[in-house]
Amino acid sequence: MLRLFALLLLVANGLFFAWSSGLLSQWGLASSSKNESFRLKEQIEPERIVIKPKDALQTSSAANTAQVIPEVIAPVIPTVCLSAGVFNDKQSAVLKQALITKLPDLRWRFEETNIPARWIVYMGKYPNNTMRDLKKSQLDQIKVRYEVLTEGSLEPGLSLGSHATQIAANQALQQLFKQGVRTARVLQESPDQKGQTLVLPALDEASRSKLNTVYGTFAAQLGNKSLQVCK
Repeated sequence: MLRLFALLLLVANGLFFAWSSGLLSQWGLASSSKNESFRLKEQIEPERIVIKPKDALQTSSAANTAQVIPEVIAPVIPTVCLSAGVFNDKQSAVLKQALITKLPDLRWRFEETNIPARWIVYMGKYPNNTMRDLKKSQLDQIKVRYEVLTEGSLEPGLSLGSHATQIAANQALQQLFKQGVRTARVLQESPDQKGQTLVLPALDEASRSKLNTVYGTFAAQLGNKSLQVCK
């Protein structure tokens, strides 16, 4: 009896070994593989898997950290647009030369502009400066303001006011008659003509300060036309 039990145990162990080793798989009697090789067939795109060394992982982590650091934005320097004019050809030439030689790094441009006709209340043309000075004394006595004309076809003479229209000049002349002026008349000071406006599109505080210094030097030659913020 003991021998039979030992024999059956030996046969059972042999069958278990054959079953677990896959020797009976051709008869459909096989166990699941211990290494679960069937899972390899279930992988999706295994060729995309890349094994990186530890150092590479640390480098990648540092790069990702660097990407989240916010970009440092340079401060915006405030600027302003200035313009001046309208200038005639002679004045524009003076101004261009000053900008080129004294402010070579400055951005500027000239824009074509129409200059409307001007009308003047005029006294003269006198034969000499002595006669002009006599008229000046008479105007001072009746407290009438005037401007001495020192150049152009109306010199030597006196301007009692410049006006945008002939109508405005005639109205001013009538008022001067009431004040005692007798020899003044209305003349066209300048006809309609083309002019130029200076535009400086983007000036910071330092550039604006330099411009004011240079521009002030030539103010008289430019008709005392002031710099203004662009409209």
